[in-house]
Amino acid sequence: MAAVLSSINLVAGGLLPVCEEPLWTAVVCEGDSSSFSPAFWLVGAHGGAGCSVLAEMLGPAGDAGQRWPSADEFPLCVVVARASVRELERAHQVVLQGLGGEIGAARLLGLVVVHHVPGKLPKPVRDKLEVLEALTSVWVVPFISGLQVAPLDGLAVWVPGDQVGGGRRRDRKKPVVEQVPPAVVEFGAAVFQAARDAARGAGGSDDEKCCESN
Repeated sequence: MAAVLSSINLVAGGLLPVCEEPLWTAVVCEGDSSSFSPAFWLVGAHGGAGCSVLAEMLGPAGDAGQRWPSADEFPLCVVVARASVRELERAHQVVLQGLGGEIGAARLLGLVVVHHVPGKLPKPVRDKLEVLEALTSVWVVPFISGLQVAPLDGLAVWVPGDQVGGGRRRDRKKPVVEQVPPAVVEFGAAVFQAARDAARGAGGSDDEKCCESN
Protein backbone atom coordinates (compact mmCIF):
# COMPACT_ATOMS: atom_id res chain seq x y z
CA MET A 1 0.00 0.00 0.00
CA ALA A 2 1.63 3.26 -1.08
CA ALA A 3 1.28 6.09 1.42
CA VAL A 4 -0.18 9.48 0.51
CA LEU A 5 2.54 11.68 1.95
CA SER A 6 2.08 15.02 3.62
CA SER A 7 4.57 17.73 4.54
CA ILE A 8 6.37 16.31 7.55
CA ASN A 9 8.10 17.92 10.51
CA LEU A 10 10.71 15.71 12.12
CA VAL A 11 11.93 15.43 15.70
CA ALA A 12 15.73 15.60 15.73
CA GLY A 13 18.00 13.41 17.84
CA GLY A 14 17.01 9.86 16.95
CA LEU A 15 18.75 7.34 14.73
CA LEU A 16 15.73 7.45 12.42
CA PRO A 17 13.56 10.58 12.43
CA VAL A 18 10.21 10.57 14.20
CA CYS A 19 7.35 12.12 12.22
CA GLU A 20 5.29 14.76 13.99
CA GLU A 21 2.62 14.74 11.28
CA PRO A 22 0.83 11.76 9.69
CA LEU A 23 2.32 10.07 6.67
CA TRP A 24 -1.13 8.88 5.58
CA THR A 25 -3.41 11.71 4.44
CA ALA A 26 -5.81 9.96 2.06
CA VAL A 27 -9.50 10.77 2.48
CA VAL A 28 -11.23 7.62 3.69
CA CYS A 29 -13.89 6.39 1.28
CA GLU A 30 -16.28 3.75 2.55
CA GLY A 31 -15.87 0.55 0.57
CA ASP A 32 -12.45 1.57 -0.80
CA SER A 33 -9.88 -0.27 1.30
CA SER A 34 -7.01 1.46 -0.52
CA SER A 35 -8.02 4.71 1.22
CA PHE A 36 -7.84 3.23 4.72
CA SER A 37 -4.88 3.95 6.98
CA PRO A 38 -2.35 1.07 6.98
CA ALA A 39 -2.73 -1.55 9.69
CA PHE A 40 1.07 -1.55 10.09
CA TRP A 41 4.07 0.26 8.68
CA LEU A 42 7.35 -0.94 7.18
CA VAL A 43 10.31 1.15 8.37
CA GLY A 44 13.61 0.88 6.49
CA ALA A 45 16.70 0.49 8.63
CA HIS A 46 18.71 1.71 5.63
CA GLY A 47 18.23 2.71 2.02
CA GLY A 48 17.16 -0.07 -0.33
CA ALA A 49 15.89 -2.30 2.45
CA GLY A 50 12.82 -3.38 0.48
CA CYS A 51 10.00 -1.45 2.17
CA SER A 52 8.38 -0.28 -1.05
CA VAL A 53 8.33 -3.76 -2.60
CA LEU A 54 6.89 -5.45 0.49
CA ALA A 55 4.33 -2.67 1.00
CA GLU A 56 3.23 -3.02 -2.63
CA MET A 57 2.59 -6.76 -2.17
CA LEU A 58 0.91 -6.52 1.24
CA GLY A 59 -2.41 -4.70 1.23
CA PRO A 60 -2.47 -3.82 4.96
CA ALA A 61 1.09 -2.40 4.96
CA GLY A 62 2.32 1.15 4.53
CA ASP A 63 5.77 2.25 3.39
CA ALA A 64 7.22 4.67 5.94
CA GLY A 65 10.64 4.85 4.33
CA GLN A 66 13.33 5.56 6.91
CA ARG A 67 10.95 7.25 9.37
CA TRP A 68 8.88 6.35 12.40
CA PRO A 69 5.19 7.15 11.68
CA SER A 70 4.49 8.36 15.20
CA ALA A 71 1.58 10.63 14.29
CA ASP A 72 -0.36 8.13 12.19
CA GLU A 73 -3.60 6.54 13.33
CA PHE A 74 -2.08 3.08 13.74
CA PRO A 75 1.70 3.54 14.24
CA LEU A 76 2.61 -0.16 14.48
CA CYS A 77 5.98 -0.77 12.85
CA VAL A 78 8.18 -3.51 11.45
CA VAL A 79 11.80 -2.61 10.71
CA VAL A 80 13.05 -3.87 7.32
CA ALA A 81 16.69 -4.74 6.56
CA ARG A 82 18.67 -6.68 3.99
CA ALA A 83 20.51 -9.83 5.01
CA SER A 84 24.07 -8.56 5.36
CA VAL A 85 26.14 -8.04 8.49
CA ARG A 86 26.58 -4.32 7.83
CA GLU A 87 22.90 -3.70 7.28
CA LEU A 88 21.85 -5.89 10.20
CA GLU A 89 24.16 -3.86 12.43
CA ARG A 90 22.22 -0.80 11.33
CA ALA A 91 18.94 -2.64 11.95
CA HIS A 92 20.20 -3.56 15.43
CA GLN A 93 20.58 0.12 16.29
CA VAL A 94 17.15 0.96 14.86
CA VAL A 95 15.55 -1.85 16.87
CA LEU A 96 17.25 -0.53 20.01
CA GLN A 97 15.87 2.91 19.20
CA GLY A 98 12.40 1.40 19.10
CA LEU A 99 12.84 -0.62 22.28
CA GLY A 100 14.31 2.40 24.05
CA GLY A 101 11.16 4.46 23.71
CA GLU A 102 12.74 6.96 21.31
CA ILE A 103 10.10 6.67 18.57
CA GLY A 104 7.25 8.81 19.88
CA ALA A 105 3.89 7.05 19.79
CA ALA A 106 5.12 4.46 17.28
CA ARG A 107 5.36 0.86 18.45
CA LEU A 108 7.86 -1.75 17.31
CA LEU A 109 6.37 -5.11 16.30
CA GLY A 110 9.58 -6.69 15.05
CA LEU A 111 12.12 -6.94 12.24
CA VAL A 112 11.90 -8.52 8.80
CA VAL A 113 15.13 -9.52 7.06
CA VAL A 114 15.10 -9.77 3.26
CA HIS A 115 17.50 -12.01 1.32
CA HIS A 116 18.79 -10.04 -1.66
CA VAL A 117 20.90 -12.84 -3.19
CA PRO A 118 20.14 -16.56 -3.64
CA GLY A 119 21.79 -19.23 -1.53
CA LYS A 120 22.38 -19.97 2.13
CA LEU A 121 23.03 -17.11 4.53
CA PRO A 122 26.67 -16.82 5.66
CA LYS A 123 27.38 -17.82 9.25
CA PRO A 124 28.14 -14.24 10.41
CA VAL A 125 24.69 -13.19 9.17
CA ARG A 126 23.02 -16.14 10.91
CA ASP A 127 24.89 -15.30 14.11
CA LYS A 128 23.70 -11.70 13.94
CA LEU A 129 20.12 -12.88 13.43
CA GLU A 130 20.36 -14.88 16.66
CA VAL A 131 21.32 -11.71 18.51
CA LEU A 132 18.38 -9.84 17.04
CA GLU A 133 15.95 -12.67 17.78
CA ALA A 134 16.77 -12.21 21.46
CA LEU A 135 15.53 -8.61 21.23
CA THR A 136 12.38 -8.73 19.10
CA SER A 137 10.32 -10.85 16.73
CA VAL A 138 12.24 -11.60 13.53
CA TRP A 139 10.82 -12.73 10.19
CA VAL A 140 12.97 -13.79 7.25
CA VAL A 141 11.92 -13.47 3.60
CA PRO A 142 14.06 -15.63 1.30
CA PHE A 143 15.42 -14.55 -2.08
CA ILE A 144 12.55 -14.32 -4.58
CA SER A 145 13.38 -14.97 -8.21
CA GLY A 146 11.93 -12.50 -10.68
CA LEU A 147 11.31 -9.75 -8.15
CA GLN A 148 14.24 -7.66 -9.36
CA VAL A 149 12.80 -7.27 -12.87
CA ALA A 150 9.08 -7.05 -12.11
CA PRO A 151 7.47 -3.57 -12.28
CA LEU A 152 6.58 -2.29 -8.82
CA ASP A 153 3.04 -1.36 -9.80
CA GLY A 154 2.53 -4.73 -11.49
CA LEU A 155 3.18 -6.94 -8.46
CA ALA A 156 0.44 -9.19 -7.14
CA VAL A 157 -1.19 -8.00 -3.90
CA TRP A 158 -2.22 -10.02 -0.85
CA VAL A 159 -4.96 -8.91 1.52
CA PRO A 160 -6.15 -10.74 4.65
CA GLY A 161 -8.55 -13.50 3.74
CA ASP A 162 -6.93 -14.27 0.40
CA GLN A 163 -6.19 -17.93 -0.18
CA VAL A 164 -2.78 -18.40 -1.75
CA GLY A 165 -1.88 -21.83 -3.04
CA GLY A 166 1.54 -22.76 -1.72
CA GLY A 167 1.40 -26.50 -1.38
CA ARG A 168 1.68 -27.49 -5.03
CA ARG A 169 4.93 -27.01 -6.91
CA ARG A 170 3.29 -25.15 -9.79
CA ASP A 171 1.68 -22.72 -7.32
CA ARG A 172 4.98 -22.00 -5.60
CA LYS A 173 6.56 -21.10 -8.95
CA LYS A 174 3.95 -18.64 -10.15
CA PRO A 175 5.52 -15.28 -11.09
CA VAL A 176 5.29 -12.38 -8.67
CA VAL A 177 2.96 -10.50 -11.01
CA GLU A 178 0.40 -13.32 -10.66
CA GLN A 179 0.79 -14.39 -7.03
CA VAL A 180 2.43 -13.00 -3.92
CA PRO A 181 5.18 -15.44 -2.90
CA PRO A 182 4.07 -17.72 -0.03
CA ALA A 183 6.93 -16.53 2.20
CA VAL A 184 5.74 -12.93 1.85
CA VAL A 185 2.15 -13.97 2.57
CA GLU A 186 3.30 -15.83 5.68
CA PHE A 187 5.15 -12.75 6.90
CA GLY A 188 2.25 -10.43 6.11
CA ALA A 189 -0.30 -12.65 7.84
CA ALA A 190 1.88 -12.93 10.95
CA VAL A 191 2.39 -9.17 11.20
CA PHE A 192 -1.27 -8.47 10.49
CA GLN A 193 -2.20 -10.75 13.40
CA ALA A 194 0.39 -9.05 15.61
CA ALA A 195 -1.09 -5.67 14.66
CA ARG A 196 -4.59 -6.88 15.57
CA ASP A 197 -3.33 -8.14 18.92
CA ALA A 198 -1.52 -4.86 19.58
CA ALA A 199 -4.62 -2.84 18.65
CA ARG A 200 -6.77 -4.86 21.04
CA GLY A 201 -4.28 -4.36 23.84
CA ALA A 202 -3.83 -0.64 23.20
CA GLY A 203 -7.32 0.68 22.73
CA GLY A 204 -10.08 -1.84 22.26
CA SER A 205 -12.63 -1.99 19.47
CA ASP A 206 -11.94 1.44 17.94
CA ASP A 207 -8.29 0.59 17.36
CA GLU A 208 -9.25 -2.75 15.85
CA LYS A 209 -10.91 -0.95 12.93
CA CYS A 210 -7.53 -0.66 11.21
CA CYS A 211 -7.25 -4.41 11.00
CA GLU A 212 -10.88 -5.30 10.44
CA SER A 213 -11.14 -3.13 7.33
CA ASN A 214 -7.76 -3.77 5.64
